Amino acid sequence: MNNVTIKPISKTRLVLGGILFFSGFCSPALIPAIINSALSDAWKSLLSTILLFGLPELFMFFAVVLLGADGYNYLKYKFFSLLKQAVPTAQVSRARYHTGLVLFITPLIYGRTEPYFYSFHPFYSTKPCSVQCSRGLHIFYEFVSFRWRFLEYTKSTFSI
Repeated sequence: MNNVTIKPISKTRLVLGGILFFSGFCSPALIPAIINSALSDAWKSLLSTILLFGLPELFMFFAVVLLGADGYNYLKYKFFSLLKQAVPTAQVSRARYHTGLVLFITPLIYGRTEPYFYSFHPFYSTKPCSVQCSRGLHIFYEFVSFRWRFLEYTKSTFSI
């Protein structure tokens, strides 16, 4: 992928194809809006399924049709070159490794013991939404800090 020779493609096709490609992958983010709408349960489940399973693949297909093979390879090359810059180095310091383990294991332990906190501390009984949001933000922070190795850490933690 380093020595890729790609024919030039029109900027309009590249922009439209990129918008189609990335908006298809962002379509599952609309599921909470569908769930909170006033539609019936059947429509909610149908639209959520389409947004999760059908629309990303369909948009990706139309983006490839619009871009062609050369445009798709160019878009893929640009995306992976940007992604390569975000990947951390293979070796990390001992302190970073242990900090990452603590940040990963803390919400797991907290999630298992959280139901018992409601009866002992008044904060948990009055503000359960803020507790859930803080735990979600903590898990999101872990995902961002571990970047793409998050799933590898999960697999290695739960492997038998």
